[in-house]
Amino acid sequence: MTAPLLWSAALVLATVAAHLRPLSAAGAACHADLLVNGINFAAIPVQVQQQAGQDVARTIATETGEATSDVATSVRAGTYNPAWSPSANRPPADVFVASVVENCASAEMVLGVFRGPQMQAAVVSALSRALANTNAITGDIKVIGAAVTPGAPSAAPGEVAGEGGSSSTMVLLL
Repeated sequence: MTAPLLWSAALVLATVAAHLRPLSAAGAACHADLLVNGINFAAIPVQVQQQAGQDVARTIATETGEATSDVATSVRAGTYNPAWSPSANRPPADVFVASVVENCASAEMVLGVFRGPQMQAAVVSALSRALANTNAITGDIKVIGAAVTPGAPSAAPGEVAGEGGSSSTMVLLL
């Protein structure tokens, strides 16, 4: 099998697995997204994109106090524009880090964590490690925006989850 075909198969399996996870008692999930600069997305090999997503997911789980199995993350081009993510006044970014946090009792609490310097430093560190052996790092990696939106449970990152209730606005962290 070729690498693109393997990646496609892995993506399909990951999406199916995300839908098969049991729902929490509350069943609440949040889309939690970050905008990042200092990275050339086009220079990230597909396998490294996947690894970077897993590394950032572990970081988000640690920083939010969630189980690792309750966070799924994908690293996308900065132009990615999912239906759930607020786009008004969104600054241009190199990378869009799309995450789903299951068992999200409070979107406001998760947004507070995402806005914090500890979380941002941890995400920058995770991305720096994942991208260290690529030519993708173009400068200082910096989180420039965050948004957390209530969403449908068990929706994979990068997948439209339907109506999620109230939405947040993109918080600029420049």
